[in-house]
Amino acid sequence: MFIPLLRKELRVALRARLFYTLTFVYSILLCFAFANSNERLANYQVSKAAAEKLMKQEWEALDQNPHAAAHVGTYLFRPVHALQLMDPGLSDYLGTSYRVEAHRQHEPNYAEANESGGRIRFGDLSPAYLLQVILPLFLLLLAHNCLSREREQGTLPLLLIQAPQPFVLLLAKASAYALFGLLWLSLTAVGAFATILYADMSIPWSALLGLFSAYATFAVLISFSWVFISACSRNSLYALVICLTCWTIWAVIIPRAVSIYAETHIVLPSRYVFNKKIEDGFFKGIDGDGNAAARRKQLLRDLLKQYQVDTVTQLPVNFEGLSMQAAEDYNSRVYRHYADSLEIQLLEQEAVTARYSLLNPFTAVRALSMDLAAADLRHYLQFLHQAQKYRDGFMRRLNMDMAKHADNRNPYAYKPSPDFYKQLPPFRPETAEDSTYLYRYALTLLGWSIALMIGFLAISRTINANAK
Repeated sequence: MFIPLLRKELRVALRARLFYTLTFVYSILLCFAFANSNERLANYQVSKAAAEKLMKQEWEALDQNPHAAAHVGTYLFRPVHALQLMDPGLSDYLGTSYRVEAHRQHEPNYAEANESGGRIRFGDLSPAYLLQVILPLFLLLLAHNCLSREREQGTLPLLLIQAPQPFVLLLAKASAYALFGLLWLSLTAVGAFATILYADMSIPWSALLGLFSAYATFAVLISFSWVFISACSRNSLYALVICLTCWTIWAVIIPRAVSIYAETHIVLPSRYVFNKKIEDGFFKGIDGDGNAAARRKQLLRDLLKQYQVDTVTQLPVNFEGLSMQAAEDYNSRVYRHYADSLEIQLLEQEAVTARYSLLNPFTAVRALSMDLAAADLRHYLQFLHQAQKYRDGFMRRLNMDMAKHADNRNPYAYKPSPDFYKQLPPFRPETAEDSTYLYRYALTLLGWSIALMIGFLAISRTINANAK
């Protein structure tokens, strides 16, 4: 009896014409969303390519000593993941470039949200936003009265004659609306393929499969949720109000409330306070290491003792180069000392969101989507750590070249050969996958699915009584 009931529900829904209107509106929104994502990503790639070309030309034309070159520095850029055309996640709000510069540790800067003005307020219209917020709303409009309508029209007893098991009736109705959700998801998948190919980017098949599997599960889960509420409601108005209330709580209230709770209970230091701690830690020292001047004097004493000479000019290596490298090493140590605790706080805030995702499938699918699109906090920190590692190696290469070749009598007169700057290695970031995060949110969706099945079984036992 499942198939006839499924066909009947599909015919009833299609006869009402609302599905066609919603599909038309969804398609228009989807076109705008992909156009917006493609424009944003194309602008970033053009700017990134132009900046990299300019920095390369500047470095190949350098005719300065290594220390001056270290102050010229360079910029590193976050890699672009193809699925960010689907879900930009936090990419618009986190920095996209990292400044490599002597004596200073930077964080990624030039976030899209700071540069886009009013466009970023409309920029939330991404394909992921449609799937996470608009698609559940459209399914709500279709499915909220699927059983309450039958009860109001007096046709529920006739349906129960066709379906001796009320659970089969519930399953057929929920499956019909799940098919509508999967159809809209298929339109999104076609748009994603077309946009990725148009952007001339390689398709990450495993991540893409995981992404659409998560959204397919979410669409089915939401469809079953609206049908369950309809089955529990005496009339269509109550069903609509309850469904809209749940949608508002899941899509708007819980994410905002959890975010505010995390920010107020795990308070992050301001950028000024953070930078001040690093500055004081470097000049005054941490862990009883002494101030910067004392550390420099101790380095000189150690070098004179190591090479058994009396003055700086007698050293076989350049003291300024070694001193600057020691300062860079200490600066990196101080930075990590304070940055590690800051990152722990950031991850604790994210852990709060993860815990409350058990109450909200919308939060779970959003976190899954951002992770698979490499647009979440974890991937941001991966880029930051790799950029800092590259920066430390970059500075070490410059300082050690000066330490090896410069004269102690006039160290800043030394200039390396033009080939030295041309041979500096490029920055090649890599994305390391961690399935822990995926399993955490996938289990949340699975838990909600099991809970709904139990709810279907429970409500099916009382549906005969409610039909009378």
